[in-house]
Amino acid sequence: NAWNWTVIPNALGDKRYYRLEDGVWVRKDTQAIAEEPYIKALPSDLPALISQWQPRVARIFCTWTNQNTGQPISFTGSGTAGQYSDGRIVIVTNRHVLSYQGYGPNNCSVALPFDGTIYYFNSTDTYIGQNSDWGYMVVNQPDTYLKDLVNTNIKICTSNANIGDSVVVLGYPDYANLTFTATRGIISGYDGNYYTTDAKIGSGNSGGVAV
Repeated sequence: NAWNWTVIPNALGDKRYYRLEDGVWVRKDTQAIAEEPYIKALPSDLPALISQWQPRVARIFCTWTNQNTGQPISFTGSGTAGQYSDGRIVIVTNRHVLSYQGYGPNNCSVALPFDGTIYYFNSTDTYIGQNSDWGYMVVNQPDTYLKDLVNTNIKICTSNANIGDSVVVLGYPDYANLTFTATRGIISGYDGNYYTTDAKIGSGNSGGVAV
């Protein structure tokens, strides 16, 4: 037996295999099928959910000066547009998108997929978390599109995800081909305060969205 599948003999001694799916034991034809991880069905409105979140998922390009060689270096990542309770509009991302060799970037540029404005940031606009992998950039002069975007209601998770829950990762994974992608997987485990997933991602997904 295992925590997510079981075998129960009937009155004749024949084995019956069951897998736990959304709190219900569902009979399966073979043990191999019962042992397969259960992937919760994605909501039928998934394309609509992605279309809600995509406008908020930003492409980030940051540059630094290598402290050892003096040469310029650059990386890309993803970020998410939002608004804090104090009214500041921010692009939230991962700490490692905004930090190289312990230093903040010289400058960053941020582009949203349906907004013609490119936002530029320097070190004074950037906050890098010290004890966790997150950071953000403050948008000092947001255009009307961005102001309206962050004030639009959007579906968010209201509880912790469970192992086996479906997840779709949104962002810009490829340094060479800076296009938006949505990849599907499951929550496969936990790593401290973080989820792990088998969804296909690249280094540029850092700071993007998982829905």
